[in-house]
Amino acid sequence: MPITSNHLGTDVERIPFKMAVGLGYFKKMETFRKFGMNPDLDAGTEEVWPLGTVKTLPTSAAVTSIVSDDAADTAAGTGGRTIHIRGLDANYNQIEEIVTLNGLTPVVTTQLFLRVNFMWVVTAGSGQVNAGNITGSIGGNPQIYVEAEEGACHCTGYCVPAEHVLYLEHLHVTTGRIGNADTAIRFQIKASDADASWQTQSDTFPYETSMDMVGIYVAPEKTDIRVLAVTTATNSNVAVEYDGFLIDLSKDLM
Repeated sequence: MPITSNHLGTDVERIPFKMAVGLGYFKKMETFRKFGMNPDLDAGTEEVWPLGTVKTLPTSAAVTSIVSDDAADTAAGTGGRTIHIRGLDANYNQIEEIVTLNGLTPVVTTQLFLRVNFMWVVTAGSGQVNAGNITGSIGGNPQIYVEAEEGACHCTGYCVPAEHVLYLEHLHVTTGRIGNADTAIRFQIKASDADASWQTQSDTFPYETSMDMVGIYVAPEKTDIRVLAVTTATNSNVAVEYDGFLIDLSKDLM
């Protein structure tokens, strides 16, 4: 239902609800979007992000080590110069930091991250984008990844911050079909308990096409989310997007 000017306190007569949230009229809510892709699926199970590996999530907060595979991604280089990392601390509170890259030499964050949700290039040299692949790792395990010349991570993994609820209203899946591959996409969640199990919330079976699902899940605080692809042949590919609203339970609505 559209929001009227009485709700917004503006001269706008009618405005769609999503637009109102995006414009910041509701302090408690913000629009949410996560996009990821795996360009080279092999037979078996892979996570939907460019590295393809099923992530090993940290059990305790630690520094994130960030490194490029191209020497041009450095403070005075032609590639990416600084990178923004956003995630959660030991208490699942949101934290973020801007790190200056040093090419092939890893640099570490000053803050301790339990989860890394996003990473993107902020400033760049004459190339205007990162020259190489940039990896963020915790305890030697890759957690986030920005492909060369992409400027931002394409990783479907996410963890809901403390005192927040994530309402997911839309899941979009696109797959290619190479080598006669059949592909199943599993949207999974896991609670923060040490012995919690991953649980599949939806299965989709796209066949060389795109598929959409609506009203897929409400994820409480500290919930981990991942998307897996299970395929029968090599060299197929997949892209996944999910979106909705992130709701801050500590704030008033307006």
